[in-house]
Amino acid sequence: MHFHFTHEISIEGRPGGLALDLPESCCNCGATETISWVDTTLVRTTFVPFPIMIGSEITLPIRLPSCPQCTRTINRLAPTLTGFALLTLLVLLVALFPGWALAGLFVETGPKRFELTLCLAPALVVAWQVLWYGGVRRPRKGQTTAYQPVRLVGVRRRWMSGDIRQFTLKFTNDAYRASFLERNPELLRAKVVRVK
Repeated sequence: MHFHFTHEISIEGRPGGLALDLPESCCNCGATETISWVDTTLVRTTFVPFPIMIGSEITLPIRLPSCPQCTRTINRLAPTLTGFALLTLLVLLVALFPGWALAGLFVETGPKRFELTLCLAPALVVAWQVLWYGGVRRPRKGQTTAYQPVRLVGVRRRWMSGDIRQFTLKFTNDAYRASFLERNPELLRAKVVRVK
């Protein structure tokens, strides 16, 4: 069974929308059997850290092809440094007090116990988080990533209106990327869509 799917995206200067011709294989592992179309949202978040932390989030709703094995990855956003830092801080705060008691079991009692506990407990918490996160979020057999295989990595907008002029997609599956490029040459020539 073959599917043909064209996805309409609203973009400046194209009243009828933008038609993306998506390949008919799983965008993560490349499988061609038992493909289903999964509703997802591609997200691009930007932060300006000075003088206060402000940011913007651009979302692009789209339907992507996926096999049953990769369906869970379609909506799983890849971690960012900011998100990982906030998660580390949260885990650290939640585990700090029990962590102090745990660290106290491994050090001698005495005047330096408190300082050593303050150093050891956060290190244990962060090490546990990194090991757990790395173990849980790894690609399964045949997958190119454990996260969203198609990502929105750039958006150019009009200054005053905010209308989208161009967006950039990144693919983790090279074969899917090549097929996407073959199917959408006119959009690439018009520089409405860029691919990394």
